[in-house]
Amino acid sequence: MKPGWSTRLKQRAGAERERVFKFLVVGAAAFVVDTGSLSVFVLLFSMDRTLAKALSFSLAVLASFAGNHLWTFQGSRSKAAAKQAVQFAAVSVGGLGVNVAVFSVVQPVAARLWGSVPGLYVGQVMAVGAAMFWNYLANRFVTYNDLR
Repeated sequence: MKPGWSTRLKQRAGAERERVFKFLVVGAAAFVVDTGSLSVFVLLFSMDRTLAKALSFSLAVLASFAGNHLWTFQGSRSKAAAKQAVQFAAVSVGGLGVNVAVFSVVQPVAARLWGSVPGLYVGQVMAVGAAMFWNYLANRFVTYNDLR
């Protein structure tokens, strides 16, 4: 006997909650890559903050794709990994736009209010938070759209 629609809905909701949790764990690891490399680029190499942000975000995207492909969305295999990588990269370009736009607006204001280094990290947290929503939804419904 097939399960009823409410049972199927509960199963799907549970699977989606698990994916969101895994996405957040992978995102936390990518955040460490992003923030660590941003810190190195700015504090050790005195790189322009916006350029450093774009580069650190790009490194985090590579880490994020690996984690999401291998763990978060591991059941999504109807497309070739190369195609998913290209789609993930395209979604990430949108995420980069959100990330850099928010960082470029928030970071200078935060730096004036709380100082250079705290402002760097306030901008970072706000930028990553804003991009997180875009990245999950776009990847879930574009890159990994074959999951139930």
